[in-house]
Amino acid sequence: MIRLRTVALMIAFLLWLMPAGAQLRSPFATDDPLAREMERSDVFVGRTLRGQIDESALQALARSAPADMPVKIAILSALPESGRQYGNGANYTRALHHYLGLGRGILLIATRRGVWAATDALSGQQITPILQANAPSIQHDPVDGIRRTVDALEAAAQGGAAGSAAETPSGPVREPQPRPSGGAWIFWVLVIGGGIIVIVLIARSVAAKQRALQEARAPAQRLHAEIVEGLSYADNYLDLLPPSAEATAARQARQEAAQLLDQATAQIHQASNPEDYGRAQALLEQARDAVNRCRQAIDRATGGTGVAVAVEGTDYKATPATNTGQPRYEAAPIVPGVRPEDIPENERAACFFCSRPMHLSDLTPVDIVINGQRRKVLACPEDVEIVKHGGAPAVRTVEEDGQRVPWYSSRRYDPYRDYERTGPIFAPGYGGYDGFMTGLLLGSLLSPPVPAPYPVFVGPSGAATNAPVEAPVLTQPGDVGDQTGVGFGGFFGPDTAPSGGSDFGDTSADFGNADFGGGDNVGGVDFGGGDSDFGGGSDFGGGDSGSDFS
Repeated sequence: MIRLRTVALMIAFLLWLMPAGAQLRSPFATDDPLAREMERSDVFVGRTLRGQIDESALQALARSAPADMPVKIAILSALPESGRQYGNGANYTRALHHYLGLGRGILLIATRRGVWAATDALSGQQITPILQANAPSIQHDPVDGIRRTVDALEAAAQGGAAGSAAETPSGPVREPQPRPSGGAWIFWVLVIGGGIIVIVLIARSVAAKQRALQEARAPAQRLHAEIVEGLSYADNYLDLLPPSAEATAARQARQEAAQLLDQATAQIHQASNPEDYGRAQALLEQARDAVNRCRQAIDRATGGTGVAVAVEGTDYKATPATNTGQPRYEAAPIVPGVRPEDIPENERAACFFCSRPMHLSDLTPVDIVINGQRRKVLACPEDVEIVKHGGAPAVRTVEEDGQRVPWYSSRRYDPYRDYERTGPIFAPGYGGYDGFMTGLLLGSLLSPPVPAPYPVFVGPSGAATNAPVEAPVLTQPGDVGDQTGVGFGGFFGPDTAPSGGSDFGDTSADFGNADFGGGDNVGGVDFGGGDSDFGGGSDFGGGDSGSDFS
């Protein structure tokens, strides 16, 4: 809050500075089109008068001026709108003369409303009569009249009738800043510096907000992923558990967790501050508690083994604790008289549990989940019968590098050679009636380090394979299986430029009724003398339609 308040104060300070800066800088420096034209050339003829004025003759007149008394001439329909602040043409001409730094040089401006001149070599009282005397000539023939006027001004200046630059001009004159404008430089330093400060403060404020959001988002994100993983774990079991109070409790807890996760996910999508993430995290913590209850119920239903099996396409389901309440496994007996050599190569397969060699078509798909890993495997009729009677089939093991491993993980055991020759052996505690397989064996049952020698698994397409393929997670309507990709976050028009026939804005507006008085070193009269001028009214704007600048 303190940083935002600081930013607001800085913006207010900059806005307060802007009017002051507008007073410090000369309007000619950035706003006045005639000033820019006169900086580039000694003669400017407005667009609306170019077909009527011999601009080349005026250029020759300017080039022939003495080096110590240069001449600049402008002829246009009306003075630029930006000169409005000077009140009248006389003051505007004097200000532009100072801005251009002409000194003893002559600036002469003629419009349809009047003619004005300024030079430090003559006073306003000396300039005014010269303009009045030559106004009719300028009105009849602008080029010849301006030549006569410039000659008269030069002659007066060379005759020693120098005007005092310190005399007070008639009417209020607002002095522009001398070039280069120190006030404008200071103003822009303040604006740029202040702008950088504001940008830095805003950036820091945004960065701080982002950090706060990230800090609040991170624990919710981790918790969300944990819950989704827990629900996927539960979904691998719930349709394989035989009916029991524990299975019912697991399903209820899972449904509660899914509903809480839905609410938390909606809260996360709408989160815009750390408090929103805090409320979502509270819901996620409740969902985590429900997930933990679900897992505990699954553990009780499987007798703590984490094993469940079901025969595909039937209602036969079992866990090691289905019948006795105590974990136990049943091993299928060795079937004598098996003739593996009678099975064609392209039809050979083996039972996942007991390794019995069989035709692929004679094996039955069985779903099995161990420690949350779910696979579809092939089972012989004997192991299918174990499941039908509520038992969990045991997996045959063999010795490999000093330890017992599932038969399909051994590089030395070949069921088509060793099924009857080698007696079935189970790891200590595994396959007996008084214990269950160790955690190490459980963890390795469905993830053999090498592919089985014959097909024992079933892929998602239903094809048999010798490599384990993870079955898709089973989800019910309303579950969060489609929300595992939910994102945390949630957090930018072309510029246009005006176009038209005028390069320097509108000069058609009329304002004021300033007359043309003489002054210190500036003079001005209407072309026709007295109150009459070409268009009547103000010196600025008006005139013919359209702009003189293009």
